[in-house]
Amino acid sequence: MEAVKGGGLAKLPEKAEAVLKAVHPDWSIASWSVRFCLEKEDVITVLSGMSTLEQVLDNTKTSNEAQPLTNEEKTALAEAMRIYRESAPIKQSELEKFKGLLYHGVPVSAILQAWSICQIQPDPGFSDDNNYLVIRQIKRCALRQIIRRGFGA
Repeated sequence: MEAVKGGGLAKLPEKAEAVLKAVHPDWSIASWSVRFCLEKEDVITVLSGMSTLEQVLDNTKTSNEAQPLTNEEKTALAEAMRIYRESAPIKQSELEKFKGLLYHGVPVSAILQAWSICQIQPDPGFSDDNNYLVIRQIKRCALRQIIRRGFGA
């Protein structure tokens, strides 16, 4: 399970961060996501990509000290999640209009929600899929150049 969603859940809207910091000012925002995942019954491993030593230390500390979330922590997390979702361009209430509508078997509301949530990520254009496609395009361009030049001749 990717706990922090490519770093997207490490930075929340200020109001959502304030809700979480009011309960635990010493916890990082990313640690809330890791803790949430760790207590899920069917989760056996939480994978979290880390770019800095600080992130490694935070994830290690979070995992080693993790306890089940209290009711107060669950309430704060639910409120922060509500604020996060409502900060997206398409509000949850607007998604209800598309309930029951499918596109190739996928609920349209889920497609729109995924797009909307991507818009509030720190870098909405970044994803493994985009990187994969860019790499494929670069390889195709390189291959075309090699073919035009006669395979290095």
